[in-house]
Amino acid sequence: MSSFFLINLFILGVFSFGWRNNIFPSCIWV
Repeated sequence: MSSFFLINLFILGVFSFGWRNNIFPSCIWV
């Protein structure tokens, strides 16, 4: 459960970072 939570938190952070900096597609493919 803890690992699942950490993975979700990481994905959420990457999503938020990419969205704010307009590099969301770059984060997805890289």
